[in-house]
Amino acid sequence: TFREMTSNTYQSWIFYGTQMISDALIFIPKAVIFSVLMYFMPGLTLENNGTHYAKYFFMLMVVFWLSLAMAEFFAFVSPNQKLAQAYYSTIQTIFNLFCGFLIRKDNIPPWWIWLFYGNMVRYPLNFFQVNELQNLEFSCPGNQGAVPVPVQPTGSYVNATSNAR
Repeated sequence: TFREMTSNTYQSWIFYGTQMISDALIFIPKAVIFSVLMYFMPGLTLENNGTHYAKYFFMLMVVFWLSLAMAEFFAFVSPNQKLAQAYYSTIQTIFNLFCGFLIRKDNIPPWWIWLFYGNMVRYPLNFFQVNELQNLEFSCPGNQGAVPVPVQPTGSYVNATSNAR
């Protein structure tokens, strides 16, 4: 990539597009193997004629393509490989923090909320959750089995059954 960019062999957008298409030959089999292993391992099934799995596989392909596109983008705009890796890992870490899984939307400061809405990790994660959890009912009568939750930085806990501190 860097050799072709410095020698001006191709226009960058043409080289970028052909790289994306040729890399699809590699990540499509990877996505098939990954989806079969990761979908059925936690006990998910082919209910509803496999529509949940088909949606999962489609979104997994989108995620693979987006990740590849972002990595290729940083490879093309960076002067060397080390900077491209640093940019990609930094942006990916920020996206993982602000996707709503590690830091909830309610806890994101207002001046950083744009990272929540402009996050390429958030939308597939929400899709995966809705795909598998929609129309399921969950109950926890009397908070039985609930884990105590820390409510103060001092380490005091809320007892799930008695709500006492």
